Amino acid sequence: MFRNILKFVLGLVAIGACWGAWYVVYRDSVVRSAVPDASRPLETLAVEVMRAREEPLEERITLVGSLNPIAETEVRARVSGYLIEQPHEVGTRVSAGDVLIRLDARDQQEMVSRFEASLKVAQAQLRSQQAEQDQAEKNVERQRRLADEGAGTLQQLEAAQAALTIALAQVELQSARVSEAMANLEQARIALKDFELTSPISGFVSARYVQAGDLAKPDVPLLRVISLATVQTNAHVVEKDYRKIQLGQQADVTIDAYPGTIFKGIVKQIAPALDPNTRTAEIRLDVENPKYLLKPGMYARVSLRSQLSHSSLAVPLSSVLDDGERTSVMTVEGTPPVVRRHPITLGVTDGHAVEVLEGLWANAKVITLGNRIAREGQEVKVIEVDWPEQLASIDESEGIPSTSDP
Repeated sequence: MFRNILKFVLGLVAIGACWGAWYVVYRDSVVRSAVPDASRPLETLAVEVMRAREEPLEERITLVGSLNPIAETEVRARVSGYLIEQPHEVGTRVSAGDVLIRLDARDQQEMVSRFEASLKVAQAQLRSQQAEQDQAEKNVERQRRLADEGAGTLQQLEAAQAALTIALAQVELQSARVSEAMANLEQARIALKDFELTSPISGFVSARYVQAGDLAKPDVPLLRVISLATVQTNAHVVEKDYRKIQLGQQADVTIDAYPGTIFKGIVKQIAPALDPNTRTAEIRLDVENPKYLLKPGMYARVSLRSQLSHSSLAVPLSSVLDDGERTSVMTVEGTPPVVRRHPITLGVTDGHAVEVLEGLWANAKVITLGNRIAREGQEVKVIEVDWPEQLASIDESEGIPSTSDP
């Protein structure tokens, strides 16, 4: 019993000694951390700055839309018939007038043959009647001479003239029958063409809805053909930008499928009124597609350069900070240089530089690199750089290949 109590007491003493040693070490580390290490100098943050300055800005209006073909058509049959030939697969390029589908036209071809035969019969009968007319005319002439010479009678002359009148009527009747036979034949030939479906436009076969052996009907689409030489995109412009859009205005169009490539578009249509529900107006742009890279359904970003431009105080877009509550820039001021934050009000932007309406002054040194880690009141090392020569006026397409480039 005494041994157990002694072991317990010794354990408590050991635990106390360990805790005391830890506390001494902890207090010593706290004291050391409170004393600055003179041998290790504090690092100063280096930031890159540019000066705010007057720049001519052309506003960029960015819109989004979906690409659509400039022309498309569904090929349907005028008559019912079984499909016997469909030479073009989906994706095949076709020209206007190319045969897309052939239907079984044996019955119609037989009808054409019958009308051709009927026309030949009618033409033969017409020639026979014309021969009778010639004979009747000669007989009239002969009876007139005989009557003049006193060798013939007036009754014979009248009979010959009556026969000629009948012959003329028979020729006229047979001519009408020939015309009728020709019209029937032409109608049958036109109907025969309905069994051979051709493309009304040049483009690409985008869909096939039937296969060989299917029964084609006038109410059932058979093929879909789209034209892709030019594609269209519809976008909606908000009320404040409506006045900045003009017919014929040039646009740069970018597609996610072809990053770094700019396609050229032009404004072709502007709605004359705004939608009262959305307060937007629809515009239509035609986009050149010479290499057929653009496909209907692709998502398009449209960048329009506003027709309005002016000179104003501007800063590089990279210097602007937006935390969701306020827009600001960081500047460096004083000696030594110290970081200051300035809330600003922005105007138009061309995608590289942005107009400052309020909150900043000309020649202010705005931080363009390091502004997201610098803190207000912090002393920094300043590296001032000049504006790139074309930063404010640079075209977004510079250095980016266009579809017209070789």
